[in-house]
Formats: sequence, C-alpha cells, structure tokens
Amino acid sequence: MSQVELNQTPSEETTLRARGYRILKKLGEGSFAK
Repeated sequence: MSQVELNQTPSEETTLRARGYRILKKLGEGSFAK
C-alpha cells in the first residue's frame, strides 16, 4: 500500500478514491436495492 501511495500525488489519490467510491456506491445500490 505504502509504495502505491508514494507513487501517487494526493490529488491523484483523492480522484481515484472518489471515482472508486462512486463505482462502489453504484454497484451497491444496484445489488442491495429493494
């Protein structure tokens, strides 16, 4: 983990986390929607 974090700038990490969060949220809503 630390190696990946060192290779990324904070802005890149934030963008990837935000993008990943949106994808997970979309998948979660599709999987767990009642």
